[in-house]
Amino acid sequence: MFLIFLKRILSHFIDFKIDSFPSSLNNVLEVWYSNGKLVLHSANANYSFGSLHFIFQDAFKISDLKNNPPTNLLILGFGAGSIVKIIREEFKLNFPITAVEYDKTIIEIGEQYFNTSAYKNLKIINEDAYQFTFAQVEPYSYIIIDLFKDTEVPDQFIEVLFLNQINKILLPGGILFFNIMVSTPSQIQKMNTLLEIFKSFSGKLEMAEPLSTNKVFIWRKK
Repeated sequence: MFLIFLKRILSHFIDFKIDSFPSSLNNVLEVWYSNGKLVLHSANANYSFGSLHFIFQDAFKISDLKNNPPTNLLILGFGAGSIVKIIREEFKLNFPITAVEYDKTIIEIGEQYFNTSAYKNLKIINEDAYQFTFAQVEPYSYIIIDLFKDTEVPDQFIEVLFLNQINKILLPGGILFFNIMVSTPSQIQKMNTLLEIFKSFSGKLEMAEPLSTNKVFIWRKK
């Protein structure tokens, strides 16, 4: 216990790995102490907390989520609960949240290290986000897409077919957040594809650019 406490203190100066988990979907997942806080990483990317936490803090500030909360929220790509922590602990909001996470190992890490089971009014579903979306009939006023395999958003989520379905289950006046990395030519191409798709929809598009590596599309449906 003392060693963990010492690592947490020293992590303000150098990061320390706490635990490692094999994953059939993400190869390896690691829990680290960084700047005195626990974070979840894949081999090459931050999956929860860390930089991801800052990305959505910025996106929620632009959308004014705190002062204009949704009636309900769908998160595709739950991770270890970074987004929910912002909503529940920083904004003190308690609207219903449905969260979809395909990797069961990540859900278990969230329960073990990030206390996700303590959040009220949160339903976590262990399912493929693509299949879940096309089977979904319940409408949502906010939808967050944070779907990565390491550093890449899988191709099927950067398609008109998928985003048309998201459009169907997003209520009029609702907001869609779509997080994407933009560090490589292929990632920039995906960003441009998304931009063209959103331009074809009826609504207002904004962009959060908190880091040089990421952009978050913020699309407000008419």
